[in-house]
Amino acid sequence: MLHIEHSQKADALYIHFSEKEVFTTKAVSNDISFDIAKDGTLVGIDVQCVSQFRQPVGLARKGQLPNPTSVGVQLVTA
Repeated sequence: MLHIEHSQKADALYIHFSEKEVFTTKAVSNDISFDIAKDGTLVGIDVQCVSQFRQPVGLARKGQLPNPTSVGVQLVTA
C-alpha cells in the first residue's frame, strides 16, 4: 500500500508505506523523519518544509507525471 498525503497549508508531505502502528520515529534531518513499526519495517516518511526542496534533475515537471492510480499510488492533497 502506497498512499501520499500533501498539505500545502502545512507545507508537508507524508508517504505511507504500511498501515502498521508507528512504534518509533527516527529523524534523518531537520525536515525528514521515518516512522518505524515495532517489527522494524518502514511505516512512512514525513517531510516538512517540502516547498524548500528543489526538484531533482530528470524528474518530470508538474503536469507531466503519469496518473498515480495507474501505478497503484493514491495521492491525497489537503
